[in-house]
Amino acid sequence: KKLKKMADSKDEIVLYVPIHSGLGQVEHTAALMLEFKSKLFVYNWNPAVKRVVNFYSSDYWRNIEEILDFSVENLLESLNGERKRGRKVVFLLTSSINYAFGGSQLTFFNKILKELYPDVIKDVFSVGHCLFGCQSCGVREHNVPVYFTRFYKNLLPVSQDKVREIVNSQKITTKRNISILLCPSVGLFSYLNNPSVLQTLLEAQKTLGNLFFMVKLHDFCYIEGHPLSSLTALERQGAKLLKENFPSVDESQPNVLPLLSEFDIIISDLDSSVTFESLYFKGKHILAYHHPEQDLSVHPDEYLQLLNLFSIPEELSSLLVKISKDLNGIPRKDGTSYFKQIYGEVNGKEVERIAESRKWFEKNESKAGSIESPNREKVEKMVEESMERGEFSVPVTASDYLALSIQVPKHVLEFDKFVRIHLPQLETLGLPKILWKTLHQKLLEEIFDAGNYVEIDYDDDLERFQLKSKEEISVNDENSVFLIDHAWSTEYTNARNELRVHPQLIDRLSAMMNISVDYFEEPVGNNPPVRDEEAASNAVWNEMWKYWNTYKLGDRQTWYFMDEVGSAIGHSDDPNFKCMPFFFVDKRISFSVMWPIKNVEKGEPINRDFYPNPTQNVLERRSHLEAWFPQEEVLFSASIRLFDEKYQDFPQTPSADPNAFSLKTTRNRYLVYTDVEGVAENLTLKSNFVLTNDKNSADILWLADEFKTFGMLGSNQIVNQFPGESSLIFKHQLPATVYNAHGLVDWLPLTFNAETQLAEFIGEFSKREEDERSNLWIVKPWNMARSLDMIISDNLSCLIRSTETGPKVICKYIENPVLYESRKFDLRYIVLVKSIEPLELYVYNMFWIRLANIPYDLSNFEEYPRHFTVMNYSTHALQQLHYKDFISNMEKQYPEMNWGEVQERINKTFRRLFESATISDPPYGFAPTQQARGMYGIDLMLDEGFQPKILEVNFNADTKRACSYDPQYYNNVFSVLFLNEGEGAPTAAGSVTKI
Repeated sequence: KKLKKMADSKDEIVLYVPIHSGLGQVEHTAALMLEFKSKLFVYNWNPAVKRVVNFYSSDYWRNIEEILDFSVENLLESLNGERKRGRKVVFLLTSSINYAFGGSQLTFFNKILKELYPDVIKDVFSVGHCLFGCQSCGVREHNVPVYFTRFYKNLLPVSQDKVREIVNSQKITTKRNISILLCPSVGLFSYLNNPSVLQTLLEAQKTLGNLFFMVKLHDFCYIEGHPLSSLTALERQGAKLLKENFPSVDESQPNVLPLLSEFDIIISDLDSSVTFESLYFKGKHILAYHHPEQDLSVHPDEYLQLLNLFSIPEELSSLLVKISKDLNGIPRKDGTSYFKQIYGEVNGKEVERIAESRKWFEKNESKAGSIESPNREKVEKMVEESMERGEFSVPVTASDYLALSIQVPKHVLEFDKFVRIHLPQLETLGLPKILWKTLHQKLLEEIFDAGNYVEIDYDDDLERFQLKSKEEISVNDENSVFLIDHAWSTEYTNARNELRVHPQLIDRLSAMMNISVDYFEEPVGNNPPVRDEEAASNAVWNEMWKYWNTYKLGDRQTWYFMDEVGSAIGHSDDPNFKCMPFFFVDKRISFSVMWPIKNVEKGEPINRDFYPNPTQNVLERRSHLEAWFPQEEVLFSASIRLFDEKYQDFPQTPSADPNAFSLKTTRNRYLVYTDVEGVAENLTLKSNFVLTNDKNSADILWLADEFKTFGMLGSNQIVNQFPGESSLIFKHQLPATVYNAHGLVDWLPLTFNAETQLAEFIGEFSKREEDERSNLWIVKPWNMARSLDMIISDNLSCLIRSTETGPKVICKYIENPVLYESRKFDLRYIVLVKSIEPLELYVYNMFWIRLANIPYDLSNFEEYPRHFTVMNYSTHALQQLHYKDFISNMEKQYPEMNWGEVQERINKTFRRLFESATISDPPYGFAPTQQARGMYGIDLMLDEGFQPKILEVNFNADTKRACSYDPQYYNNVFSVLFLNEGEGAPTAAGSVTKI
């Protein structure tokens, strides 16, 4: 009544609401549209147009006068009509002005149309599409909770009472007394993009029988082909999984507040306004997902403390288990005061607050902006001029034209496609947006114009070429982005051979590095001397690690040499340029892109940071820079001294008697659920083990993938993995676990974690170099198998630079292994863990031999068939050798060797290895539990003294060969792990040795 009274004596207001999406933004304008006459302008490119029109065509929306296509013509015609009727227009914008589309809308309505219709357009109000908490809400024009008005006034088609009735009915029907609402948002930081989290929710529904789940999906989950924002394939898959496995709220019910009010638990994303909206309801348990790479510092600490945050399945599982046991199992946090701090009190008067603050009812004395009404051509000309002044996006994108519903020019479409395809790269590079359009043009036409701005000079002090500017280069110049060609791109395994067979490549690279390759063989007769290409290639190889760079595309790790311009860019800790690799999808070719990050004076050296990756401290950064420039030696000598002091002369404890303990069970029959290939076909001991497809009813879960929800295991269930087993199966945790338990040991090659111990490694390398000891090392990825991305070298720059391709460990290379018929080999053993506390282990007597294909020597370390043994996943020939034949042949080849003694040493080493995992809790040890068993594949080599050297430990080792050699393999394994000694397979006792 108050609004009507005010309106009667003031300007008559009509709302113009552009609609570019579905029903997700209904509530931000709904309360306003119930109070004022309204017109809707629906973009005809909006895939949800039919759904929107149907929704707003009901009698409920009595104040809507028209629903029109959004077009310049319809806007002008409507505004001309308002001018004749004397009504004032308020535009309500629901698109975030943080994005190009919303910013373009604001510019179009507030600058261009308002200039043409100052007497008609009262206000352009960005009401927004979210509340505090959403990742798009960084700029908000108001702090009025108009989203809550209809809920507060009980004006929603589906009321709070109706939702309460539905929830209570579901609790009774399902006999589940705790209700959980799943409200994922969309985008990179949504748990729709995390299959492990979604699987945890499914597991919780199956195993925690008192939890009732319902799903409220984001509106974009119901829209396909939206030009501004579309779900990824992973998001669509996640949404589909939720809809298929949980009851879902109908898509036509856009308001989530009645749901938030009645559910006990809300599981949402941190970057979602649903999370904040839930604070309005006192005492709600809010479980908010945050992506592991998400920056939490953008949210106030006071806000974060009101939420139960989780980022990994284990954290979510733990929260759900606690809630299942007791609804108050996690502390209740009251966020109502924080909500009021941001938005004030919800009292149903939010529309009035907005109208008064925006002065909608003050008389507008403005006169008509023009006598003649503008036409489309005039408006489009004003738009074009505004774009040239930089008042729209810079550079202009298709979103700017879509916001105006104007046809997008072809060149803008091409540029927009370029941005859409390359956006992750552009953002990762940190390339300023003003350079994007120029970069696109130069990539299309392959314009290499850096020579117009820079020149190559020789720096006598640095003893290398140095790039310098020929003129001033400004960071604000949109042309200041330059392409650098790649003189050579290759994979590490091919590089040495390519150097050997391409002398011209040696010539070019040596010239760029300013090194001599004048190695000549003695002339024969009157023939001129011939260059020793092997020596020349070695010279280039040893130096080029200071010039080589790398990037990864898919599964392929590429190393590349920039051309003469790029290779002449110097280093600085305070650089004036950035230079990064860029893959141009259109032509499927890579370049490097360089651009200024500071204004550069004429004649100034051009420098980049050779190691731009973030580091934890100065020592880590200095360690990486050692690859190019010698750093203070004391940094590394002190680091290795502390390492040695910590782990050398470690007190040793004797191993326990393996026969002192045997885990007993009263069970002799199990239901087995498995998804591991080969188990169902080979586990034929039906009197003890029966297969089932029902994971919940299974007694044994024999799984192929990592199991993360131990808290959800049934009280009688057993799983084939131990909590904390990553302490051994991850290459970077294996040495830490062993060293923390036993110190430095002779059965594990000396290993450094390159992420945290690079300085220690450099110290060890330097010490060995000074003592003239062997300095050959192998660099391995943390968690990759099959010899992928491994490099063997004695070149310090090579070893340091190779850690740039991902987290690595650096291990001392076993240079003098025992050979089989002149070839390198390693052995794969299976170790069965029945109990951790006390420790009960068995080794399977059958083992596998993996052979290199060509004779071993200390050369050509990139040559896979010589130095690596994993052939069954490569194109190299695989030689099968039965373990009994291997033993027999080895004893003939080495008459002084007794295999029984070697095997005993191997068994003792396995025992010491697993003892390491019993000393500490995870992550540097196994967690003891009787609900776990383990089967681990352990790879080892034998040194020249027939002493075992552990290489790695593998979970869920490939057992195809095991089953082909021994059809009773899984019968034996399951009998040993799950039955008492002497029970189960008759062959079990003879197949293993207790160690």
